[in-house]
Amino acid sequence: MRKATGLEYEEHGQGEPVLLIHGAFISDALSLVAREAALAERNRVIWYRRRGYGGSDPVSAPFSIAEQAGDAQALLAHLGVERAHVVGHSGGGVIATELALQAPQLVRSLVVLEPAIKPPPIAAAFPEMLEPAMEAYRSGNLGEAVDLFMKLVGSEPDWRTELAKTLPAGPEQADNDAAVTFDVDLPQIPEWVFDGGRASRLSPPVVYVWGSESGPMIEAARDHFLSLVPKALSVELPGVDHSMNTSDPGLVAGAIAEFLARQP
Repeated sequence: MRKATGLEYEEHGQGEPVLLIHGAFISDALSLVAREAALAERNRVIWYRRRGYGGSDPVSAPFSIAEQAGDAQALLAHLGVERAHVVGHSGGGVIATELALQAPQLVRSLVVLEPAIKPPPIAAAFPEMLEPAMEAYRSGNLGEAVDLFMKLVGSEPDWRTELAKTLPAGPEQADNDAAVTFDVDLPQIPEWVFDGGRASRLSPPVVYVWGSESGPMIEAARDHFLSLVPKALSVELPGVDHSMNTSDPGLVAGAIAEFLARQP
């Protein structure tokens, strides 16, 4: 991988720039989507490891969502990208949305793949729901902590086996980068504000992509997001859950490419 502005990154294809921003634990999850012909044949697809993940520069808490979006902006500037389609998954969807608010002139369109933007009742209950994973993490049981988090977001019990089928290094990567997820990312998401006022400032075309098997919490999050951003399109991907990027990267890439093709 190349490295610039403290971040490891790769590029695939040529054409309109598309930036992919990963979520928690598995920093290479979107690498599979980036390599799919449906997306890379007509676009310059850029994916990177967020600060603290893999070989990107380390980071210590606190490190805000706004600062994370600043990292993405700095990388695009280094690469000479003046406008890009921006795609974010889970926590990366929060960062992508902040980037669209922070630098609207930079974001041509916004694709959020089940972003970690929750309705108030779920957001209020989430710290208690997360506590078993946090307790395992504080006790030094990293693997158990990651497993409990994955269960919370709806992944299959054998998610490690399934992930290894498409991304062999993924389970180990999740454990190795658990600290930055638990210490840096998760504390910052509740501090980030996305209400009606901020949502009304979103200027690019927006699509919310969700998996048919992701469950009630994602469905509630989807409805909440669409209530805040009524102009957003909603795209359901059949047969996948929150791990969509690794379980069926071709399906995800195809949905993104279809949306981008509609943009003037």
